[in-house]
Amino acid sequence: MTRAKHTKGPWLVGERSALVWEVWAVPKRGKKKHIALIDSWEPRELNAEEEANARLIASAPRLLELVQGCLGYFEDMKAQRSKDAPDDKWLAPLRAAAKGA
Repeated sequence: MTRAKHTKGPWLVGERSALVWEVWAVPKRGKKKHIALIDSWEPRELNAEEEANARLIASAPRLLELVQGCLGYFEDMKAQRSKDAPDDKWLAPLRAAAKGA
């Protein structure tokens, strides 16, 4: 598998202001790095949808890791010619997602 080009996780979420959620990476060493700002275009308080969007973005590194793990498991099943191994129509979307595209 190719080396990831994205910023490594974990990614965290915090409320930056009444109108902005912030997503950032927290490396083991060094300073935190901005990943995304999710803001409300309306002059009001943030709502649950903006928070959910920020949390979904922040979960991306972990979701990618899980997809890659599942793909590895299924590829091993296929290599061992397991009768339960999924066919390529099921593996193709996992392969695409596992690239982190």
